[in-house]
Amino acid sequence: MKKKAIGKKLGAGILATAMVITVMPVDYAHACVGFRPGDANNGVVTTNTPTTAANTELKWEKALGSGWSANPTPPTVVGDYVYTAAGTKLYRLDKATGEKLAPVDGFTLDGDVGFTTNPMAYADGSLYIQISNGRIEKVDVSNPDSFTRDWTWSDPSVKGQTISPIIYEKGKIYTGMWNGENRPGAYVCINSATGQAEWIHQNPAAGYYWAGAYVDDSGAYFGSDNGELMQVKTVVSPSGEKNVEKRTIKLSNSKAKNKTQVRSTIVKYGEYLYFTTKDGYLYKINSSEFDSMSNGGTKGYGKDKIDVAMVKIGTMATGTPSIADNVVYIGAANGSQFSATAGHMFKTIDADSLKPIKNLVSPGYPQAAPLVKDGNNENYAYFTYNASPGGMKVFKADDLGRIDEASYQDLFVPDASGQQYCICPIMTDDTGNLYYKNDSGKMFCLANLDVTATTGLTNMTVSTGNLSPAFSATERNYNLTLPVGTSAFDLTLTLEEGATATVDGTAYSGVANISLDTALSKDINVVVRKGAATTTYAIHVTKEENAVINSLVITDSEGVVQTLTPSFASDVLTYESQWTDPIRIYTKANGDSYINPNYVEKLFITVDVPADVDEIGAKISKGGTADVEEPVAVGNGKYKFAVTFTGNTIIADAPENYTPMMLKQMDKVALDTELSITVNKHTVYKIKLPRNILNQ
Repeated sequence: MKKKAIGKKLGAGILATAMVITVMPVDYAHACVGFRPGDANNGVVTTNTPTTAANTELKWEKALGSGWSANPTPPTVVGDYVYTAAGTKLYRLDKATGEKLAPVDGFTLDGDVGFTTNPMAYADGSLYIQISNGRIEKVDVSNPDSFTRDWTWSDPSVKGQTISPIIYEKGKIYTGMWNGENRPGAYVCINSATGQAEWIHQNPAAGYYWAGAYVDDSGAYFGSDNGELMQVKTVVSPSGEKNVEKRTIKLSNSKAKNKTQVRSTIVKYGEYLYFTTKDGYLYKINSSEFDSMSNGGTKGYGKDKIDVAMVKIGTMATGTPSIADNVVYIGAANGSQFSATAGHMFKTIDADSLKPIKNLVSPGYPQAAPLVKDGNNENYAYFTYNASPGGMKVFKADDLGRIDEASYQDLFVPDASGQQYCICPIMTDDTGNLYYKNDSGKMFCLANLDVTATTGLTNMTVSTGNLSPAFSATERNYNLTLPVGTSAFDLTLTLEEGATATVDGTAYSGVANISLDTALSKDINVVVRKGAATTTYAIHVTKEENAVINSLVITDSEGVVQTLTPSFASDVLTYESQWTDPIRIYTKANGDSYINPNYVEKLFITVDVPADVDEIGAKISKGGTADVEEPVAVGNGKYKFAVTFTGNTIIADAPENYTPMMLKQMDKVALDTELSITVNKHTVYKIKLPRNILNQ
């Protein structure tokens, strides 16, 4: 289903990652601790991710923002937690359920996280977060109950949007700032422990937009909006003096009309650096080109002999490539970036020759970084696209990059409330769950139904009624109908050794007693944990007498139907009807009016009930100024109650003593009475009856 977008992205997006921390040791091989999962910014994993829509389930979804300008950052998953930020708030979510954990109201940052295309970075128990006006904030998230701000970095010479991914490497973080087209920008290296700048590179010609760095012992490599690929590193002399060295490769003439803007993160594969440019090219440059340059040296593409290759892949390319088995996986625009029908593409390309292998048409521009699952002789590629409905695509390719077109499908499409544009990379965890968000403000967790590892639950039984379908460890959703007159049941779980469970957030121990009280239905979540894996089982419980009243109509003493709010539905138990039953007013010969003190006000409630209803009753549960008579059968399964308002028309003075002004003042009177209708001594419908007195 299509949904009109609230707004459009202002450009192409890279990951905005929300970090996660656990008090347990972090498995960095499967953790999303920075720009994207995998090594060298590459986004290639080996986890057991779902590969078809048929084996994918929506494990949970969570609304955390609204609109593309107030969205949560894409998630980062480590251990048992998912971290994300929206506006000025930082949140920790339960990886198993998506529910907010302590601090449940969020932690207030020193600034907002902007359009949330920015990745946060996690290391050693802390998050490093881009915030407004060129600043970076470090928050300690190692305490499971609270967050603590360590420092907020700023510099008078650095302003603008902190719009590039933060990359963490060996105690330092790297990111760039952008002030607008053709305006100065800066790239910085910050000591993660002290919050002090190791170096600040000022670019007087352009800034850094989605320009994540690749960092190793040779330095930090990053691109700019004026077509420069730089290597910056700190060199320590034998005497301990630190010097910052810079080397530059110019990709294009900075005076050209169409500049080669590097708006992707740098990926290293083998000895080569791969990245895309906004004018639609995929580049590869041998990293050793910087080794032959002296400090401050510059090489120019087309002027100097450089081991570089490039290929045109579309009208625009700002996503970061993934490379597996010598094949590049990348998306590109074709025409208007916001058009869903322009024929945007996702491609496989030979990593050596840069020759295209295969194209697939995408329903929107795939602007964000993809994810690739590297399997045995076959790979699965996942990507999002910047158009409604904002879902996720998947396809299978062999080790040579040849795509199985029959495998290309929607892995997941949100329902109507979650459909929007999407610039979000895809994150994963050690069990193969996939995580992403779109511009609806919702975050989604997708699970693999075909996971072969045990879930830790071998059986689930109930004390009354029957689960439907019958229990299976791989079946996640169940229905349970309670017999007539039953409002509670016992739930018993059979857990494997080492497995634990919660039932609606309460630790399971032997048996869980669940009560619906007067509710007609209830949703139960059973979360089973075994090792690092979590599995959620959902039970929708209803009472057999769910439709105990088919219809309900209120009329006044003259037969006028009164409005019921909300409109009646069998499974809605609470209503209000603000009604008017006119007090009779007599007019004297001189034109004055007076009230008939003998007039009795009444309402009539008519209900239609199923044939198997044994008992129906009613009482005044609030107000005290009315009486209700026993129900009277009026045929065809219908019963009528008469509600008499006994204390509402008492006249203290003689009628002729009431002036028109006094009558007018009585218009303001409103009396609040509540009627309860009980069916089979079990289900209770409540109707508030505030009464207005009007003159007639």
